[in-house]
Amino acid sequence: MYFKREISVLIPAHNEEKTIANVIINLSNTFSIFVSEGKLAKFEIIVLDDGSTDLTYNIAKNIEKDITSIRLIKNAEPTGILCAFHKLYLEASLDWSLLIPADDQWPIEDIGKFVLNFLERDQLVPSLYVRKNKREIYSIKRNIVSKFYSTIASLMCLNYDIDAGSIKIVPTTISNITFRLGIYEEIERLILAQWITRARIQKTYYSWELRKYGEESGLSMSLIKSATRNFPRLFWEYILLRKKNQKRVRKTLGE
Repeated sequence: MYFKREISVLIPAHNEEKTIANVIINLSNTFSIFVSEGKLAKFEIIVLDDGSTDLTYNIAKNIEKDITSIRLIKNAEPTGILCAFHKLYLEASLDWSLLIPADDQWPIEDIGKFVLNFLERDQLVPSLYVRKNKREIYSIKRNIVSKFYSTIASLMCLNYDIDAGSIKIVPTTISNITFRLGIYEEIERLILAQWITRARIQKTYYSWELRKYGEESGLSMSLIKSATRNFPRLFWEYILLRKKNQKRVRKTLGE
């Protein structure tokens, strides 16, 4: 299956008035350079304001007026991070998608290196930004949860050191074929990306920062329930029925 050198940059935002402008403008400038240098055919930036109660939407709206590559959409009420992610992937119109939260935790220099590493390959493959310094900056509880999630992701992807909660470049087409398994949906995207491209995920290791503003998302009871409820389905669909679902997915996409 052929994929063009084009990327939809997806930015979910909820009450990010202090960081949204910096994130949008820096990403727009970085991707514009890639286009001008001939490394990237085209890009779009889609910003989803997920029911913010501050000035996030107004700030993004003002930027949208000046930068034609930006498209702003809005949820009247907060839907939560998982629903926001899913909606953005469905809104993407280009062959590859890169979702980057608006909290400014991802150094723009490293994002640029990450994308450039993706683009410089003769054959484009799914790419994952592995956060090399999580252990140093996470709390003990967050490290335990992160290790558990990464271990499941690595086993399901049959690939070592999969940081499924990090940013990634994956084929946009997978958005229509996930089983919507709650917190495991990011793992689903990585599994499906490997199936569709018939290539292993390319991993690059960069730094990451804690939020400067706002609050970190914590481990809520709803997430624990989601993880418990959906794990059997994840195991069933992607391990026990792996070959059957691989054929189904490739047939759905016309391979």
